[in-house]
Amino acid sequence: MTDPSEAGLSAWAKRVLPGVEVSLAPPVSTGLTDRGVNLYLLELGSRPALRGTARDPLQLALNYLVRTWAADPADAHSMLLDLCFAAMEEPDFDVDLDPVRPEIWQALGVVPGPAFRLSMPVRRERPQPDTKPVLHPLRIDTTGLGSVAGWVRTPDDIAIAGAVVEVPDLDRGSLTDGHGHFQIEAIPAAPGQIEIRVRAKGKEARATVGAKDDRNSVLIRLDPLEESDGGIPHP
Repeated sequence: MTDPSEAGLSAWAKRVLPGVEVSLAPPVSTGLTDRGVNLYLLELGSRPALRGTARDPLQLALNYLVRTWAADPADAHSMLLDLCFAAMEEPDFDVDLDPVRPEIWQALGVVPGPAFRLSMPVRRERPQPDTKPVLHPLRIDTTGLGSVAGWVRTPDDIAIAGAVVEVPDLDRGSLTDGHGHFQIEAIPAAPGQIEIRVRAKGKEARATVGAKDDRNSVLIRLDPLEESDGGIPHP
């Protein structure tokens, strides 16, 4: 989906299910006779700012409750599956298949039913500052390159495989292996602090490597993940 807006989300749903009605209103349990899709904005969520410009764009997540309706329940279920699989194909969408909490259904005043949650990013650009003229000759300082390496584990010392480990300021990153180990190359060898960010299954942790720290033995703790997330005990 190229249009990160509610209008773009509605248009995406209509492309997946041509001819259906798309509603952004709160879901209801009765009075629906035609085929349709309900995209209800449940809440706003945080999303890390993008990097790469003088003033990074602001970014947050829109979290929707997705339901379908039809005169034939089997038809409604089929449409919901089509939407869910299509959302999984979108690189900017996050699909949450955990059961909707009972208090949400109660607050909406509807009977619980099949649904999934969809999160999509929304970005807002910020004006860039005026570039000041260069008043001194260009000086180039050369420095060697090294690496930063270590492990990502839970507080119980369980290795986390497949975690995204990044040095945001340098736009460098890698994935942890089966033992939770990572190594990021092309890091300036000059002394100074390095900020490292780790993300796995919606969880995030940050660490700072100081000038006197060992860059090849960094240990980052991340909250425990579900068993299906692939963590294995580290020897």
